[in-house]
Amino acid sequence: MKVLLAATDQVTGQQLTGLLEQWGHEVTQATGMAVLDALQQYHAADVVILGDEIPAHTRLDICRRVKALAGTYILLLSSPVDIAATSDGLLNGADDYITNPVDSAELRLRLAVAERVLTCTQTPVEAVAALETSKEGFNPSKEFEMMLDRLGVYVYSKDKQGRYTYVNEQMCELFKCPKNEILGQQDSVFFGVQQAADIINNDRQVIEHAKAIDVEEESILSETGKNRFYASIKKPLLNNNGDVTGLLGVSTEITRFKEAEEVLKNSRQEIARQAAKLEEDRELYELVFKNTRDATLLLDAETFCFIDCNQQALDVLACTSKTELINKTPEQFSPEFQADGSRSEDVADEMCALALINGSHVFEWQHLSKADELLWAEISLTSVVLKGRAILYVVCKDIQQRKAAEAKQALSARVFNEVQEAIVITNLDKKIIDINPAFCALMGYEYDEALGLGGRTLHSAAQSAEFFKEIWRYVEANTYWRGEIMVKTKAGELKACLLSISSVLNDEGQVINYLGTYIDISQSKEQQEKLKLLAHYDPLTGLPNRELFADRFQQEIAHSKRSGAPLAICFIDLDGFKAVNDSFGHGVGDSLLTEVARRITASIRDGDTVSRQGGDEFVLLLANLESAEQCERVVNRMLISLAKPYVLEGHWHRVTASCGVALFPDDADALAGLIKRADQAMYHSKRHGKNRLSFYKSDKGVLVSKDLRA
Repeated sequence: MKVLLAATDQVTGQQLTGLLEQWGHEVTQATGMAVLDALQQYHAADVVILGDEIPAHTRLDICRRVKALAGTYILLLSSPVDIAATSDGLLNGADDYITNPVDSAELRLRLAVAERVLTCTQTPVEAVAALETSKEGFNPSKEFEMMLDRLGVYVYSKDKQGRYTYVNEQMCELFKCPKNEILGQQDSVFFGVQQAADIINNDRQVIEHAKAIDVEEESILSETGKNRFYASIKKPLLNNNGDVTGLLGVSTEITRFKEAEEVLKNSRQEIARQAAKLEEDRELYELVFKNTRDATLLLDAETFCFIDCNQQALDVLACTSKTELINKTPEQFSPEFQADGSRSEDVADEMCALALINGSHVFEWQHLSKADELLWAEISLTSVVLKGRAILYVVCKDIQQRKAAEAKQALSARVFNEVQEAIVITNLDKKIIDINPAFCALMGYEYDEALGLGGRTLHSAAQSAEFFKEIWRYVEANTYWRGEIMVKTKAGELKACLLSISSVLNDEGQVINYLGTYIDISQSKEQQEKLKLLAHYDPLTGLPNRELFADRFQQEIAHSKRSGAPLAICFIDLDGFKAVNDSFGHGVGDSLLTEVARRITASIRDGDTVSRQGGDEFVLLLANLESAEQCERVVNRMLISLAKPYVLEGHWHRVTASCGVALFPDDADALAGLIKRADQAMYHSKRHGKNRLSFYKSDKGVLVSKDLRA
């Protein structure tokens, strides 16, 4: 079959093209708005696979146009979550749909259905328009005439004088007449004067120029008086000498879509009329604004846009004239987010809605000053009706100084209560007089339990009394001390902490309190140990990384020099991994790499080392080899394991590996050189069919490739 891929994204288009050509179909592609042009030029397509890389209305128009080509099968690429778009496409002429991303088995099944449908309805518009055009009339066989009656489109032929020489059953239903009363008649019998003249003019273009046309026609039936619209294809009928003897037409009714367009047009006109009226009815309330020193504004209750303000409001919002404020919303003069993290746009809409519901509403708000500085205001909204129009009366009071004082007080409380460090305050006798929640969490004491305790109660016996005396001598001399100590919790657990002691001074410089902060570094010390391990292993696969691999290589190469046993470096690169990663996402790609690492590890010998170098590249260190043949056996076992299918998230994947081998000491005497030679050998495997092993032979300067797939 001939398949047109229309408006598909690049990845999907490449996937579909590969599958369709593999199955023997002829494929053509069109992107964006060029789809409509492609439909005109590539009208012989049996199946159109239509993506969604174009606006929705254009997609529906394409469905209708392709439907007019009655023998072209439309297959929609459908998002599993966009049911409405799929339904619209099917209602506008699409024959079937397939979920995107496309499953190859499902695609093959859908195409088989399309082929059967096309075989059973072998009467597309292009075929009808081309059939028997070399004869002096359109005289279909009985069987073909029955097919034309079931098409769901209007098929007819006329002679050069515009008299009907053939009509199908759809035409009879349209004219409410039997065939014998239509044949031989002209369009003036069935249409009004103007409509008949338009149709005759279109027919004349086909007959006089002997060329097909694709037009949209409007008609009013004499019998019903109802307007109808049609998308029509008209082609000339030629005799054996090539002379025009008439025309063949195929029309599809598009009345419903024209009516929908008219409704949309009228709706837009009504909206524009209402907007114009709203602008004309605007009134000014200067007296209200002049009698207050606060910034005062008016908001439209429907759109929440400013419609007027006083001079004080212009000053507050950094506007030089009212034109900079009118028809704008409060959030346009505010930061994107308010202090609590909510979007200014959402908060403004919510506050206005509450004022309309309750009659008034008061709240705090942040706006921007002339210098883009955040300023606090108290906003009072009152719902009123002026001259029949609902508005919101807005009074904006400056509360910047009040909020600054509140913020300073709140900051002090937050620093003490929310800081992660445990804080303790003592008197001059070093008795606890206050603690924060972090201290309770660290030491396990309730607030009341800790008050009155001495500082030494918290410290373990790991430090001597002399140690603490030295600390306090240092504090007296320098007003602070910082260092590591071991503390004992209420439950008796020992924790390593970083302690800072500071002297709190009054205005005369005298010490009045001591402030201690504890930072638990127990987990940090444990993390340092874990990081030492993580620094040597790949976080995805758990395999040794480059650093650990290099370390093990140095150990094995020393052993190889002592024993004389060969050592091999194998460079492995996956075949087909990028396609899986691109088509199914990085999550599936990571799962595939993890499974590859598991299979490699299971395939090699105890004592061998495999390392992930990055991406889909792996390196093997095969030590204590008896011969190159033993290396082949190990790699062969690994390649066979890697070539087995992978089942990930319900999908089967086929990925193989290409391998290159360099031997020590024949090919190089250092790790970098061996990896380079093995990498060159691996690319040799890639170029000669993949899924194979190649040895680097430095003495001959050539690569020897061995296909181990058999």
